[in-house]
Amino acid sequence: MPSHGRLSARGKAAGAADGLSAPPALLSAKQVAARAQKITAAQLLELLDHDERLVHVNDAQNGALPDESTVSRENLSDGLSRTLKKANTEYTLMVATTAGLSDAEKEETFALFQANMQSHYEGSAQGWEPAEKRTEIFDHQSRFLILVEGAQSSITRPAAFAVWRFDTEECDPSDPAQRRRPGRRREEEIEVAYCYELQVSLPHRKNGLGRFLMQQLEHIACKTRMRKVMLTVFSNNLEAKAFYKKTGYWTDSISPNQWSTESATSLDQKDDNETEYDYDILSKSVVPSTQ
Repeated sequence: MPSHGRLSARGKAAGAADGLSAPPALLSAKQVAARAQKITAAQLLELLDHDERLVHVNDAQNGALPDESTVSRENLSDGLSRTLKKANTEYTLMVATTAGLSDAEKEETFALFQANMQSHYEGSAQGWEPAEKRTEIFDHQSRFLILVEGAQSSITRPAAFAVWRFDTEECDPSDPAQRRRPGRRREEEIEVAYCYELQVSLPHRKNGLGRFLMQQLEHIACKTRMRKVMLTVFSNNLEAKAFYKKTGYWTDSISPNQWSTESATSLDQKDDNETEYDYDILSKSVVPSTQ
């Protein structure tokens, strides 16, 4: 179910919680994203949805009652983690910034990414460029949700992780998630939590960890006044695309294959010179119903 990095609609690489109380209508998308970027890992921890449950993916797919496990409010291994239990397995959820990760923890995190994604990149137009991926994943603005098995205080062989940044992204004029500020022109950008990576290690798949991390990211995005969670996925990664569809993600209007298809001729044939992209941009609105 991995997302992979961030590419724009044109295929080019993109390069305190209490302080969020100002009316968002008075701020631009860039200002909202810039404020969210200043939130610390400790503040992000307080934004986690403590009422969420871990749902067993197989049970949910089969229509059975979900196998749920609560997120503990009391059992904290340190100031930047929460402990959760799934069936008979205990996980520690850690919240971190790039600066808060040791070199060894970065290596453990990147090793999981490489195990899951190297073959996908080698078969893509981008190719496998590990140095570029390290720079992207461990950018100074990156934020991490990391699950490790057991009650740990450091990251050793992560079971799963999500990486995101608070940022802005292009916005289609008809996008319903767009926030229109009173008396101002429509903005061409929208504030988003862009998920660069969602990775789950093979032994821990089908336990609902990926779904859980995305639910937490969506909750954080909503609390920090983002309008969407966005991500990029390889077009031929059907398992990942099926996962995101089940969790409410759809092809965004700025996805390159989306607008290239819409601009095709009436015979539904593309121009011979038109670029075929091997990735899709997906998104999910997290705009509260009161906004």
